[in-house]
Amino acid sequence: MASVSAYARGGSEVWLTQTLKGTFWDGVTVQVEEEMMFDHGLLEEDTLFLVGYQFCPWVSLAAGHRLARARPALSDHLRTEQRPTVDLTLKSPELLTLQLVFRSRFEWRDWDHRSGYMRYRERLRLKTSWAVTDFQLSPYVSCELLFEDKPHQASRKDLDQVRTDIGFSFHPIPSLKDLTCNLYYRQKQDKAATHHEWRATHVWGLHLLYSF
Repeated sequence: MASVSAYARGGSEVWLTQTLKGTFWDGVTVQVEEEMMFDHGLLEEDTLFLVGYQFCPWVSLAAGHRLARARPALSDHLRTEQRPTVDLTLKSPELLTLQLVFRSRFEWRDWDHRSGYMRYRERLRLKTSWAVTDFQLSPYVSCELLFEDKPHQASRKDLDQVRTDIGFSFHPIPSLKDLTCNLYYRQKQDKAATHHEWRATHVWGLHLLYSF
């Protein structure tokens, strides 16, 4: 996403995500994802391509590229960002149906070939294998911290966004176990350009994931 100075508005947004993920060789995965964000119009559209490897059930590594097209504040035009991405994911053993999933994401952000910078994203998710009904409804919560590292600024490594999610996953077609749907509410806190206040945005999200 763009930096907070680009389009931190507050208010409410709707995020729609579609993911196609498959395993082609032993431990090798390929993922294609399309995400669209709306407020009163299209706010951002992202396309992500990742190739990963699962070393064991608890450790995986992925690398890829995200193309982001975002509308800055007070503008009706989308601008383009190239975002190389690396993910490291660690999973805990399951205990009483509960499992922790920790993801570290490293992104290089380059808006329209201007000065690029690194962003770090640390997400912790608590999920459960417990599920109810034929649709396999299963709740989860997560929190993600986003840090920007801008060499040209005095405060180089700065926490500038916090995302807190509560949601549930389910199979919209019980007989089709490869199709999963996530419905969630996200409170997104963005640090204002002055760095003296935070601006809250309420996000309502739908994520469809098809695995093969």
